[in-house]
Order: sequence, then structure tokens, then C-alpha cells
Amino acid sequence: MVQDGKVVPSWYTVWVQAPAHVRPVKGVSYDDVPTERLKKPSTVREILAVVC
Repeated sequence: MVQDGKVVPSWYTVWVQAPAHVRPVKGVSYDDVPTERLKKPSTVREILAVVC
């Protein structure tokens, strides 16, 4: 995120469906990557890409 002309860290949540959107990289461990399974959005939110 850019704030006052500077890049600052920010929290961003995205909805991805594996393996359609992402695939693991061979030889890379993802054991320490923080993940959280989110409740599937309603069909309306999914179609309109509404984020709350």
C-alpha cells in the first residue's frame, strides 16, 4: 500500500481456489505460511467481487 508517497505494509485478504488459481512450487515448504480457510462468499459477492 502507498501512503504519503511511501510504501507501507498492509494486510490483504484474497480468495483463491487451489489448484485453479495457485500451485505449489516444487521443493518449497509452505508449512510456515500463515493461512486461514475463509467461509465461501455468497454467489452475489463472488460474481460482483464485493469485499467486506
